[in-house]
Amino acid sequence: MLISVIIPVLIGCSSTSSGTHFPAEDEPSTIEVIGVQNELSLNSWKDDRVGLGIQAILAEALFESGKFRLMEVKPEMQQKRREIAAGMWAGIYKDSHIKEFIAQSTARYQVMAKVIYFGRPSTSASFGVIHHESHSSVIRTEVTIIHSSSGKKWRATGEGKSSTSASSVVFTFQNDRVDFDQANIGNALRESIKDAVGKILN
Repeated sequence: MLISVIIPVLIGCSSTSSGTHFPAEDEPSTIEVIGVQNELSLNSWKDDRVGLGIQAILAEALFESGKFRLMEVKPEMQQKRREIAAGMWAGIYKDSHIKEFIAQSTARYQVMAKVIYFGRPSTSASFGVIHHESHSSVIRTEVTIIHSSSGKKWRATGEGKSSTSASSVVFTFQNDRVDFDQANIGNALRESIKDAVGKILN
């Protein structure tokens, strides 16, 4: 299943409702994953497959919450959605494009995310002839859920951290997708997204 992709930053919507609890509903509501915005300037994060992978993580977190059912993309629209996603992740599309993409959604809610911080702290310690070095990935993401008819927004920032005793590359790719399971950064991303979604829904 390919979840549709568009991107963040809504213009002209009502202000964020950070203190209002997300409404409880009798059955899962439809939601569309609009997209992910990259606010990092690092070259290793520029590949559009990274953005698509993060969107999949976001979709998974929403589905696992039990509060939503994801809108699927019609087969004839899948390639177009992927092209839009690539442009969004690269920051090509501006406000007018974003409004147009959002207007195409028929879901009750839309959701989007931003990657706002990435750090790789490391620590080392020596005990006689034994030397231990640990490498970490720290990710902060911002998730926003929008109510389609009212424009009301719920937003939260989440943080995730994952550590390993061996240094690893930031991303590994398998054909047309990023393999987050092969690097500790994937665990940090999942934790960060789930943290943000949980703050909104709980």
